[in-house]
Amino acid sequence: MNSSLGFYLSTINCMDLNGFFQFLTPKDRKFFPLFEQNGQQLVLGAKTLEDVLNTSDLDARNLLIKELVKQEAKVDQMTETLLSLLHNSFITPFDREDVYALINSLNRIMHFITRSAKRIEVYDVQHISPEVRKLGTLIKESADELQKMLVEMNGAKHPKKILKSRNAIAKLERQSDEVYSSAVRVLFREETNGVNLVKNKEVLSAMENTLDKIDGAARILESVLIKSA
Repeated sequence: MNSSLGFYLSTINCMDLNGFFQFLTPKDRKFFPLFEQNGQQLVLGAKTLEDVLNTSDLDARNLLIKELVKQEAKVDQMTETLLSLLHNSFITPFDREDVYALINSLNRIMHFITRSAKRIEVYDVQHISPEVRKLGTLIKESADELQKMLVEMNGAKHPKKILKSRNAIAKLERQSDEVYSSAVRVLFREETNGVNLVKNKEVLSAMENTLDKIDGAARILESVLIKSA
């Protein structure tokens, strides 16, 4: 066996099978359109949540929440499609573990968007505070930036644009921490009704968790970009 062939075979042995075929085969791009569609649905869900928070008509609010539940079901279907594609794909566009983490992260974002609206409905929150509305705006802006990242990740042709959106999400998440902390302080200082205090605290927590989930998805995409550099 000549030295070149020996090096070639030893290289194969050092690589896992999936990595070897990724070395030989172009990246599978079937995932990216689905990720983009998922991102579009998250943007729509965030906009619906924002509408829920900005309407004073309770009947209209309830209809919007029902629409949001339908949107969540669509995201669940997308998640199942992506997971099925992952299970049946030998080649993935980036590390299999990262693909799996991103799929689940996007699903959790929609889950928390819906949870935020459902808590308003279940707890019969009549008055939406300015702080909750502000968090709704931050969620929508963060979802917009996440969608930009998902679009640009297809080929990662513009890494600066990806990092710009990632930094924007990080900034929005820091703003949300400040809004949340301020709102909780005001709530505990001024709300004398214990039941109302708990209701509003639960809504605020759900909204803040939504922003955390968006930031988490952005971190996954940032990590993928760094690994591929």
